[in-house]
Amino acid sequence: MQLKGAYVFLLTLLAMLAFAANSLLCRFALKSGTIDPASFAAIRLMSGAAMLVVVMRLRGVSPTKSGGWVPAFWLAAYAATFSFAYVSLPAGIGALLLFGSVQATMVGTSLWQGERLSVRQWLGLLVAIGGLIALLLPGLRRRAAAQCCSHDGCRRELGRLLAAW
Repeated sequence: MQLKGAYVFLLTLLAMLAFAANSLLCRFALKSGTIDPASFAAIRLMSGAAMLVVVMRLRGVSPTKSGGWVPAFWLAAYAATFSFAYVSLPAGIGALLLFGSVQATMVGTSLWQGERLSVRQWLGLLVAIGGLIALLLPGLRRRAAAQCCSHDGCRRELGRLLAAW
């Protein structure tokens, strides 16, 4: 592995560890009841905005001349929904949704803006989606079977399972 490749690998590893630590710390703060999800999301957004202003000023960029309200709205919606989800979702499902939604947004935006994926990239995307389905399908089947056995909603649950599949 070249030095550049090792550097990229280490930075990627560091970023993934930071994302995982962030998820665990957020979950811990919210599960302990120390703070409610809405306040938690507000503090995260304000502290992130303050840090972004500092970084932009250090780079000589005016914080008021870039960005926009639409991206800010979507970031706030994203932060709020995940702050509330941290309280009720299991860690594994939360991580899949969190990282999967970020990846889906990046790939979807690229495709929407006209970027063309190579065959190798399409193959990687299909393998990733297949892996996600393989991870989630057993849980979906268990959930559908449990719901079918527990009450009269078999047809409805089977429809949901097929729609999700």
